[in-house]
Amino acid sequence: MNVDFLIIGQGIAGTLLSFELLSKGYSVIVIDKIQTNSASNVAGAVLNPIVFKGRKNATERNKQIKIAVDTYEKLGDKLSRAFIRKTTLVKFAGSEEELINLESSTGLSAVKESLSASPDMEVAEYFYNTHGYISVSPVWKINNQHLLSSWRNFLLQNNLLIEEHFDYSDCKIFPDSIKYKNLHSKKIIFCEGVGALADPFLKTDSFVKNRGDVLIIRIPGFKTENIFQKDYRLIPLGDELFWLGSNYRWSFETLEPDAEWRTHTEKALTNWLKLPFKVESHLAAERPTTAGQQVFASHVGNHQHVFWLNGLGTKGFTIAPAVIQNWLPELIS
Repeated sequence: MNVDFLIIGQGIAGTLLSFELLSKGYSVIVIDKIQTNSASNVAGAVLNPIVFKGRKNATERNKQIKIAVDTYEKLGDKLSRAFIRKTTLVKFAGSEEELINLESSTGLSAVKESLSASPDMEVAEYFYNTHGYISVSPVWKINNQHLLSSWRNFLLQNNLLIEEHFDYSDCKIFPDSIKYKNLHSKKIIFCEGVGALADPFLKTDSFVKNRGDVLIIRIPGFKTENIFQKDYRLIPLGDELFWLGSNYRWSFETLEPDAEWRTHTEKALTNWLKLPFKVESHLAAERPTTAGQQVFASHVGNHQHVFWLNGLGTKGFTIAPAVIQNWLPELIS
């Protein structure tokens, strides 16, 4: 079987890259073994135009979000699904000084729009609010699990996905092509996320491993479309379920849930949320992190037909569409 592109990995990078290539008429095969606790599946997946801390480039961020919103809407149209919704982010201040800084940061965004659903009543009724808050709207929530599973089903239905772990020993690189088992491809792109650490073709030491924990909680009686953030981010998933997280751990041996973090997080939520809640599940995922948040979208070493797309980091759902759009001309040339 001959194809134009062989894509390894179906996280957000592999999903969006395969979508763009197929949309342009190229033939694609994706190889991926499903992993429910992958970084793309566990991510909060919020597009937020405001950077509350660190370096700020409002113009670039707003451009990335515009491209992202357009891409997720097009993907939804392709599959007759809705993967993105517009909402409001309510950011609570931890001090009066932080509130002043938050109010200042909102002025850096060129994306401004008033939404009909004001969070004021929800804040007063459901949260302890000592130092005030700001509202950012619109922000966008991506239903990442629905998006990834829907695209996976599309690939399967069209015989474009091989569900297996990629066997590097079965991959042969020739001067003008790639051979993997019975597949012949013009180019191969590794979109493996943390799997890049074990990829013999990449041989990279550019990544530092870190892990993040997330709680899925149920809050009976709390029905909202808004996202709330203080020490952690609280994102509604529907049916009174919420995503709560996350953390960063740079030193770890396993991906077993961090019981100490869970205890600390539940205590923090109790001090913030007036309603009782129940933890439904505790998830942990490993993410690759690069120095300076460098994104890799290029060919690998001297191999002109071997590429990788990686290093998207915690803002992957925001920046991936723009990164791919900018990189595609080089990839398909």
